[in-house]
Amino acid sequence: MNAAARLAAAADLQVGRVVLRGSATAVEQARATLPAALARMRWPAVGEDEILVLRRLAVRGDAAEIPARAAVAAGELARHAADPWSPAADSADAVRFRSQLDYRACLIHDLLAGTAARRWLWRHRAALLARPPADALADLLGEDALALPALLDRVAARAALPALWRALAAPAARELLHAIAAATGWGHAIAVALEPGASRATNVPQAAGPTPRAAAPPAASARFSLGVLAAGLPGKLPATDPRVVLHALLAQWSAAPAALARSDAGERLHETARELVGAAPTAAMTRPTANAARGAGPDAPASATTP
Repeated sequence: MNAAARLAAAADLQVGRVVLRGSATAVEQARATLPAALARMRWPAVGEDEILVLRRLAVRGDAAEIPARAAVAAGELARHAADPWSPAADSADAVRFRSQLDYRACLIHDLLAGTAARRWLWRHRAALLARPPADALADLLGEDALALPALLDRVAARAALPALWRALAAPAARELLHAIAAATGWGHAIAVALEPGASRATNVPQAAGPTPRAAAPPAASARFSLGVLAAGLPGKLPATDPRVVLHALLAQWSAAPAALARSDAGERLHETARELVGAAPTAAMTRPTANAARGAGPDAPASATTP
């Protein structure tokens, strides 16, 4: 049996692909009973926020024997899991990510390096890898928009942030802003920054229900200062470019996220964007928020993938 499975606990198992070989009767019986039987197995123990990816499981037996044998085989592979950042990962049968942030940071690194499509540990992300690089990056960054500052801080620690900004095209940055707006309720501020003078967020989604509290970065980081962010922008861009607005949003999010829910947040965000690209603030935008925003800012169930 070759199986692609996502393992978090006995109650959270998602099978991506299973190849069964045997008589037609045995295969049909296995199709009917395997999903529930696999979910009841005791799979390898992982940390609460760790992600375990297995290359493949190959076991023999009838429909009643396969689930338990697969779980035992998975446990043996898990004991020897490699660090996904190490050169040994590509020849290993299992890798273990420390957290969701570690998982996404590693995938971002491989997307930027152009190696993600040929690494076995990302086969379970085939749909993402089939998208254009800029769109794949935006989708990945938007998977947990509230964790974006912490994720980018992790990516920056790997010295990949400038390359990320260069790879993120304007349409992809706009889609990421939409994901942030939907998660945080900052759609009006984002819409005004993208189109100064707009009185309503007409093309940026708002969060449904009460505005969620955006995750505040755990510690200050100079990686989100305006100067550092500006260094990653691809040439001279207008303050309304989605990439510039995204940078400005990160700077304000890192310094004072609560300010992004204020009625004048859009004007403040636009002012920060103008400062980011070196434009002089207008007479109507002389609030001190842009300077305040210079401060700095600031992991999924285990998965076993065996294509």
